[in-house]
Amino acid sequence: MTPPGAEKVVVPMLYRCPISLELMKDPVTLCTGQTYDRASIEQWLEAGNTTCPATMQQLETLDIVPNHTLRRLIEEWCAKHSFSLVRVSPPKPFLDPKAVATLVQEVSRAVDPLPALQKVRNLVRDGERSRRCVRDCGGVPALVSLLSNQENQEDQETVSGSVSSTMAAEEALAILAALAPVCDNELIQNSLVSGSEVATSLALFICTGSLDAKVNAARIVAAILEADCEIQFSKEEGPKVFESLGKMLREDLYPKAIKASLKVLLDLCKFEWNRDLVVAAGITAPLIELLPELQKSNAEQALGILELLSTTARGSAAIADHDLAMAVFVSQFHTISILATEHIVSILWSLCKASRDSIVAAQQAGMFAPLLLLLQVDCAPRTRQKCSELLKQMKSSWNDHASCCAQHNFFLPPLTPL
Repeated sequence: MTPPGAEKVVVPMLYRCPISLELMKDPVTLCTGQTYDRASIEQWLEAGNTTCPATMQQLETLDIVPNHTLRRLIEEWCAKHSFSLVRVSPPKPFLDPKAVATLVQEVSRAVDPLPALQKVRNLVRDGERSRRCVRDCGGVPALVSLLSNQENQEDQETVSGSVSSTMAAEEALAILAALAPVCDNELIQNSLVSGSEVATSLALFICTGSLDAKVNAARIVAAILEADCEIQFSKEEGPKVFESLGKMLREDLYPKAIKASLKVLLDLCKFEWNRDLVVAAGITAPLIELLPELQKSNAEQALGILELLSTTARGSAAIADHDLAMAVFVSQFHTISILATEHIVSILWSLCKASRDSIVAAQQAGMFAPLLLLLQVDCAPRTRQKCSELLKQMKSSWNDHASCCAQHNFFLPPLTPL
């Protein structure tokens, strides 16, 4: 029982987790030197984040180290203030690699691997250390092999067996998505890009799997591309994959689907041959329409995709043809981040370079003033150059219009950019 008055004691900020703001039970430290409660930071990392929550620095490693000194200080503070209900949890026990290796072998050899897969999935949910252990015990090749054999198994099994096989494959997919952040480029190259079967399986999940399976498959494709590896879908698979990714962007009630779709689309659009497929799938429309509702990182990725699409004739035309495009770009100028603003400038530069109509549309949307303001603040040299060119084009277009109006004795109000 907590003594009277104990609840009035203020917990020192040093002992509070920066994420939960609660007293830390198991303090651990990241590579940035910031300390968090183990439960809070593991939940942060397992959600796919790779930055330090306090400093937003990119983490060079996802390893977490127990802070024994702070742990001892918290225990002494709790004892001093008679916080008898507070229990500082002991560190998690070390994993037995032999037991994990046996479980991975069971996944490969069992007639019905689903029970073993569920145990492995529970294991990787425990945190970074567990995922690394499964990886080191050969988990990735075993899971990839199961995915590659999925189609043959479905052809040979009964209806109930096919359902079981699909469930096992989706379970394996979820585990692979969790393991991808701890896999180096060589492991991804040797295990995930070794043949066309993996690409076919991933395409199948993105097109016909459950929503969770679509998200996990998209994450794996993104991990492959980030490892400087290529993944090419067949002529039949490609359009269907991009169409499905476009539908994922409209899953308003499932933010993970939007995030996964944006990430993989950005990585896929870095290859020029994919950009026309993205345009053909009608993805430019949801990217533009969702932009005002997206969070910072998602908005930056959406604009990054649009910038890449604007470099092609079809992409530029599709963006320019959207009725809301210019209005959305104006509304998001200077409001998201410096990177987002640079993306918008590049998009506008490509659109105006491709069509004079886009210059007029930008003027009518009120883009002149934001561009002029951008020249007065620090920005990248390339962005400054494009901004200057856009302003010259708009001014030239306005002068041409003014001259035409003067010839016909039309009244034209003076240009007031600011």
